[in-house]
Amino acid sequence: MSEPQRPHPLVRSLVESLSSRRRWPRGLYVHVPYCVAKCPYCDFNSYAFSDPGQLDEMVEAILQEAEQWAALLEGGRGGFRTLFVGGGTPTVLRPAQLRRLVVGLRERLPLSDLEEATIEANPGTLTLEKLEALREAGIDRVSVGVQSLQPDELRRLGRIHTAEQAVRSVAMIRRAGFARFNLDVMVAIPGQTAESLRHTLDRLVGELGARHVSAYVLTLEESTPFFEAWRRGELPMADEETQARMVELVVSRLAGAGLERYEVSNFARPGEESKHNLGYWRHQTYLGLGPGAHSFWAGFRFASVRAPAAYVGAVRPGGATAGSAVGFIERLCLRQWMDERILLGLRIAEGVDRERFARELGYPLEEAYDPRVWDRLEAGGLIRRDGRTVRLTDRGFLVADAVAVAITASARPLPGEAEPLLQGEAQGEPDEDVGADPAAGADQPESQFTGAPHAAVEADLVAAAHP
Repeated sequence: MSEPQRPHPLVRSLVESLSSRRRWPRGLYVHVPYCVAKCPYCDFNSYAFSDPGQLDEMVEAILQEAEQWAALLEGGRGGFRTLFVGGGTPTVLRPAQLRRLVVGLRERLPLSDLEEATIEANPGTLTLEKLEALREAGIDRVSVGVQSLQPDELRRLGRIHTAEQAVRSVAMIRRAGFARFNLDVMVAIPGQTAESLRHTLDRLVGELGARHVSAYVLTLEESTPFFEAWRRGELPMADEETQARMVELVVSRLAGAGLERYEVSNFARPGEESKHNLGYWRHQTYLGLGPGAHSFWAGFRFASVRAPAAYVGAVRPGGATAGSAVGFIERLCLRQWMDERILLGLRIAEGVDRERFARELGYPLEEAYDPRVWDRLEAGGLIRRDGRTVRLTDRGFLVADAVAVAITASARPLPGEAEPLLQGEAQGEPDEDVGADPAAGADQPESQFTGAPHAAVEADLVAAAHP
């Protein structure tokens, strides 16, 4: 039997803070780490399961961790607004296991006021029986990893499903009574052409009637077979200019079908945006359950141990309490809060809320960062400022990460910036429900759809970062 994980020294501070504040976060993420087979490009915390008993064990461990947090915050204020079950592939679970997981979470945690409950699904593991079990348990949105509707592209990606299975999955989702679903698509797959990408997009929004699409550029991660094949010269990857053209194709094709870009990688019809993911980008609080799951709560960012066996041992009854599975934790200082607000807020079309930034963090944007950088980025057509927000332009979205880095690199020294900033202090209440309704105000560890920087845009960023 595995020994329980020894709590990190900062966990005591986290527990003390939560015990005094007694307020639940806004979002709940649940990580089911198992899948049928690990895709060769994937570096997520996922594992191909070898024993069906591992699935039952993981469901019970996640519910045990939920019980531990519930015991700590018994009678706490508020409740979760969104639930997202991801992985791995949660739909490797059998119908009874899926029902046990979702119903068990509802029995242990304050989930009665959920506005959205999403589960990720692989078309190769989805059945009508599973979908009906999920619907009965309270899941109301399904995110399907289609990736492509081209058979050769699916084979190159090592996916376990076919294009036909993906199409049938959407039909089953509708038959099971789900009104909301998302379809994932991958961009810049080796061998993908503009025509094959256009064909996939047109089928997603036409034949399958998608009202939300997530589009991710394939990125090479060092720990993956794809990276090793590329390093050996066996895997040709699209160059930056080709990636940029494909990004522009996605944006224009989906906009033509009524799906507007509300985040770097996400497109939706008004009202169909992912409420859970918007919570991340709006810098709102969330709790993560399961191996490797991350949390952002009460001024701390923390994550559970990654290995499934270590996680199960850490939450096992008999001495384990809230936070026993934490393997990483940090208390955010004022400067980290500011930088994260920029890095996350610029990813969404609504942008960074200037008034909220100053109210919660104590300084206007132009005092926290060199105003000359803001001026140069705006003059270069990469950002747009008004009295309420700072947002990326269409050109800025192509290089969203680089724009954010240029801004955060221009940070101006501030009194107390290295001191911890706890939620609920005089600076404001960062975990309150904030942010505009995305359907009303938009002009939103996944792969990033940042495109590839054109040389001219790169030059603008270099100039902006060095005024």
